[in-house]
Amino acid sequence: MKKCPMCGAIQNDSRNVCIDCSARLGKSMSKEDEAAIDEAVDGKLDESGAKTDFFYTPIVLRIIGIISVIAIIALAVLTAVTFAEKGALKSEMEEKAEELGIFMSDAGNFVFSGDGTDVEALEAYKNNIDAHIDALEDRAAIMLISIVPLAASAVTLLFPSAVWTLETWTWRRMYSVAMEPTFMWLTVARVFGCVCFALGAAGLICAITLIV
Repeated sequence: MKKCPMCGAIQNDSRNVCIDCSARLGKSMSKEDEAAIDEAVDGKLDESGAKTDFFYTPIVLRIIGIISVIAIIALAVLTAVTFAEKGALKSEMEEKAEELGIFMSDAGNFVFSGDGTDVEALEAYKNNIDAHIDALEDRAAIMLISIVPLAASAVTLLFPSAVWTLETWTWRRMYSVAMEPTFMWLTVARVFGCVCFALGAAGLICAITLIV
């Protein structure tokens, strides 16, 4: 093969003049250059074929799906840390009460130990701890709820064919026909995935704000 020095068009070895711009062609390319061109052409053809696939997902949407997975992992870690912090606060409150000779009932209320110890200071301490625990529970609830839309986003954007298969499983089983997704279905699925990502990201930001 020959490559035109003017326009870059690839020509047959039998040609001496470029078919596109009429420039004079030089020597034939080496085998290595020909192999590189063939590989590049095959890559373009594969990419073009992928884009004609019904479930082809643009790179931007795939990145959003990957970010959703990362956000789910981050929320799971933050939730575990939150529950650990909640448990530590409860243990701290129980230890404080025990040091002062005041014990807690099964209902979580303080009772006298019999030595007349004043519990007012400890009651104020308990109220402060309870408020902190309530805040931790609210944070954990937000993070757990946020995982749901992020999971929906990741599945919808990264595995659209699996979503379509599950949605049409009953129909395909009943009628035994091959079903292909419409443009409308694909558009709605992508919009749904992006909306779910936005909701989950908002929940993650809210949870981080509560931590700070």
